[in-house]
Amino acid sequence: MPTIVELISATDAITFAQTPDLASGWVYNNATLDEWYRLASADPKLAKRPNAHGSFNLGQIYTKEHRPIVNGQYYGASVADALVQRQRLNALFADGQAVTMRVTDELGPTTRRVWLLEASTSFRYDLSHFPFDLALVAPDPRRYGPAIVDSEGMPSAGSGLVWNLGTAGSGLFFDWGTAGVEGIVQITNTGSASTYPTIEVGGPGSFDAAGFRITEIETGRELIFVRATNDGEVIVFDSRTQRATLASGDVTGFLLSRDWFTIPAGATRRYQINPLGSVTGSPTITITAARNDPGEEVAIGFISVGTWKRLVSPVTQASGVQYGAEATTRDYSYSEEYKDGTYIDVEGRKATDINLSCVIDAAEAPAAKLLLEQILGKAVAIEVSNLAKYSHLATVGKITGSVRSVNWPTAQVDLQIKGNV
Repeated sequence: MPTIVELISATDAITFAQTPDLASGWVYNNATLDEWYRLASADPKLAKRPNAHGSFNLGQIYTKEHRPIVNGQYYGASVADALVQRQRLNALFADGQAVTMRVTDELGPTTRRVWLLEASTSFRYDLSHFPFDLALVAPDPRRYGPAIVDSEGMPSAGSGLVWNLGTAGSGLFFDWGTAGVEGIVQITNTGSASTYPTIEVGGPGSFDAAGFRITEIETGRELIFVRATNDGEVIVFDSRTQRATLASGDVTGFLLSRDWFTIPAGATRRYQINPLGSVTGSPTITITAARNDPGEEVAIGFISVGTWKRLVSPVTQASGVQYGAEATTRDYSYSEEYKDGTYIDVEGRKATDINLSCVIDAAEAPAAKLLLEQILGKAVAIEVSNLAKYSHLATVGKITGSVRSVNWPTAQVDLQIKGNV
């Protein structure tokens, strides 16, 4: 099976072949695949050991973004054809949004979300042919395989039981009716990294105001959604962003329990849905999980863009950090004294500690508390703002903090970050 490369936007898709195809004319060069399969690099900060060979151990390291390319040629049937296709290629990235890059080889398709950094599409020869060179960036460097989907209806009783005494072909079984519906969906993560499932509940049916519960059977973690739904509405629970949405609206505030789900690499997880009140019609539960490609190695401590958590102001939805955030430099060097009165200075690492407070919506206080629990004892990256004048308020370190309900509309999160860099 020949390997193909695709760029897919919301409105169009271009397929690139290994060799010229009279039907399409798009051809990629091998450099495209070289960069696609290359592992993302890291940028560790090594600290020299003062009185010994080498450097201190790194501990966790974080991979950088990946920078794939699409390099090749277009062979047009005419000058007009080449002009149309050149414009089509430019239009893929015209709105500045991400597109999906997909490579399908003998092992199946893998994808990344990419943004365009630079493009070169110079005409050559008789203007019916042009080479192209697209420089792209994928903030999440991992390659994702096809999404895994499972769907089920609401739990319901059957008309009896089946008692198997042997194989069905032998006829050695007693049949007391039809089996019921368990209301369980199941996902096996065959990738090489943890995945965060998306669960959709709703469709042709509705729940009353008591809502429903979704339980991860293997761990006991659960989401409890307390709100009535109408026929046709679908509630989407995104474990990566830890948000529940209905159409374009955020309904996370209706979650009584927010134990979000993670499926480790190689693990199987089952999810049971139970209505807490009455149900009308036939709503369903559907789970979707994108798996990391099994052949893709993931650096230790990798944090993708999707795992960033933002503490935002309840008014502007911008950064909720209050003025007064403080960055303090730390020097962990020390002096070692000997009995004869001499001493040596031992160079230690340098680090930045940060103390800050955030004002957030009162309804987000439980989510903020859960976030602190998730990162407790772990070294994570933190930045106050992406503006250049606040670039000094960023570090990697362990975070402790508190969440205070200040008044009816707002809450306050106080964070202390002990930097490791």
